[in-house]
This record gives sequence, structure tokens and C-alpha cells, in this order.
Amino acid sequence: MATLIELSAERPLVIAVDDAHLMDDDSLAAMLSLLHRIRKRRILVLCVSWEQSGVRGPVVHRQLIRQPHERVRIAPLTEDGVAALLGRHAGRPVPRETSDAYHRATGGNPMLVHALLDDSARFGSEPGEPVASSAYRQAVLACLGSTSPAHTRIGAAIAVLGDFASARNVALVSGDSPTTVLETVSVLNSSGLLSDYAFRHPAAAEAVLSDLPENDLARINTDAAQLLYQAGAPERDVAARLLAADEVVQPWGPKVLRGAADLALGADNVRESMSYLRLALRDRTDEHDRHRLLAALGRAAWRVNPAAAEASLAQLRRAVFDGCLDADDAATVLRYMLWQGEDADQVATAIGALSSPAASDRDNQSIAEVEFFRRWFYGVPGVHRPAGPDGSDGTVPDHCRPRAAAR
Repeated sequence: MATLIELSAERPLVIAVDDAHLMDDDSLAAMLSLLHRIRKRRILVLCVSWEQSGVRGPVVHRQLIRQPHERVRIAPLTEDGVAALLGRHAGRPVPRETSDAYHRATGGNPMLVHALLDDSARFGSEPGEPVASSAYRQAVLACLGSTSPAHTRIGAAIAVLGDFASARNVALVSGDSPTTVLETVSVLNSSGLLSDYAFRHPAAAEAVLSDLPENDLARINTDAAQLLYQAGAPERDVAARLLAADEVVQPWGPKVLRGAADLALGADNVRESMSYLRLALRDRTDEHDRHRLLAALGRAAWRVNPAAAEASLAQLRRAVFDGCLDADDAATVLRYMLWQGEDADQVATAIGALSSPAASDRDNQSIAEVEFFRRWFYGVPGVHRPAGPDGSDGTVPDHCRPRAAAR
């Protein structure tokens, strides 16, 4: 400290302290001692800090503002400011839609703007549509890392909750108080990371989550799934969080995953459906549940590649002959067996075993479809089934033979 005072006798000094809100007790004591000794010296101390920064920040602020000072609030760049920055970088004015895109992605934070420029420069020498890559992700983490651990927790909760993020939901998932959440969201909005309760760029949310330890990421996704389930959110939204957690600890989890898988398959999102089913199947020990999930997984895989269904459906071959499957699942396995070229008589025997006067209309339809496919492949006589409501004997009629169906 004496050296600084001596130097100030020769020339003016500027001492800059970045992230001043993170000062520990010893650093704060040294700073206050310096401020007391330099009041008549040519020394300017510049402390850069967040106005709201969690537990420690207000303590530092209260100590510093008791000293003679002048507060300067730094606002983010406006749309025109971002346009001017891009123009200097390019050496000429850039299209307005380009500068507006950079402003939307950064909120006018110069560090984020420069990071996007660095990433986008890989795809051309002049600024174009902003491309978020490694430089942008590092800048996002630097913004969060310069604040407080609560900001990282709350940012992660917002990233996981997505469209369901609100002050209440974020507080429940992050474990922070609603007041802390509101303060943090204000800070992250002013830093250009958030727009209300949403990240300005998807890559920012991805960066926050990818930087979390694996256990923390699983916990926060599990908590978010629990919250959304209790709130009655759509099954696919709940299932997406379970999938991100890569574990199912809730008793309702498998049912939600199965429902989401059916919805995804109905929307022709086959791989999404298979992901849900594999997760639901992973820790299931109940044999009946496993049979149903394996059959559903086989049906989904069949849509992509019939050969890919073998891993699931081959496990159910014995269950068909043991009568352990319902009609829909048994029909799935029998169609697979026909496609594999297995003995048609065995399939016919299984179809006969499934037939029952007490079978529902849907079950009877599933059985009839399999018998139709069997006759399509092999052209052998039909299997007699219980009489239907119209008095028919339930066999596949002659007009359903392949030759007639070819038209």
C-alpha cells in the first residue's frame, strides 16, 4: 500500500477491481484501509460489481458506499449500439436485420456480442446470422461464474423448466427463495442472458446445463419432472425431463413414459418414442410390465426397420405360447414371427389359443389381422374362431384372400 501512495506522488493512479462483490473479508478490509488513506492522493479506485449478487454482494456494497464515491450504472448496448459495434468490426454498416439478430441473442451485452462475432467469423469474414458455438458458451458461463452460486442454480432451473419457468416453479426446483429468484432473474436479464424467464439463445441454456455435474443435472431434471407431473403438464413434457435425468425414481414414471411414447409414436417421432420406452423398461422387474413395454418397443422399432425389432420381440416368443400376452401384444409378436419365416402351423396354433368367446372386439380384430397376414404369406386354411355377433364362425373369409385384396 505504501508503494501505491509513493507512486501517486509521481503520477495519477487508477486501481481497477473487477467482480468487487466477490471480495472476502480480508480483501474488503484492505480495500477500506486503502480508501481511508488515499482521500487526498491522486488515486482513483474503480470497483466493478453487480448491484444484486446474492448473499455476499450487499455486505460489500454497504461498506463501500459509506466511502466518498460516485456510482455509475453501465447499461447494455442498444440496438443502435450493437449495430455500431458490428459496423466497426466489419468496416462498414451491416444490414439492420443482422444487428437486430445479434441484439436479440445478447441483450446488448458487449461480451456476448463479441463472442458471437468470434463464433460467426468461422463461417465468413463479415457478420451474418449469429452462430453460437464455443466462444459464446464460454462467455455465458463467464457471466454466470462472475456472480454467485445461486445464479447458476437458478439459471439451470430456468433452462430445465423451459416454457414452464416462472418465479414459483424456479424457486421450487432450485431450492432458492422467491425473493432470491426475482433478484437473480433481474440480474440475468440485465446481463443479456435472459429475456424474462427464458434464455435469449438456446445455446446459452445448453451451456448452463452442460456445465453442471452429472448428479446435479439428474436431480434438477427429476425435481422438474415431479413438479410438472403434479401440475398436470402434458406427458411428453414430463417424460422429456425424466429422459434428461436418465433415471426413473417416481412410481408414476413408467406410466408417464409409456403414455409419452404412444403420443410420440402417433406423431411419427419414432426415435423419441423408443427412448421413452427403453428408459421405462430399464429397471422394471414385473414380468407383465416388461412384456408390454417390450412389445411396444418392438412396434416402434418396426416402423424404422423390421430387423431392428428383433431385439425386443424375440424375447416375447415364449410368452406368446405360454399365454402371457394380451391380444395386441401377442399379435405384434406373431406378425414378427411370420416376417421371420417361422412355422405357420405354430403361428396358427397360437392364434387359436388366443381366440375366446369372451375376447373384446379389439382383441378379435388383432387376432383376425394376424390370421390375414398368415394366409397372405402362406395361403393355408384359416383358423376357426368363436362365432361372432352376426353368427359367423370368425374365420378369415375367402374374399379376404390375398388375390382379392390385391385390388
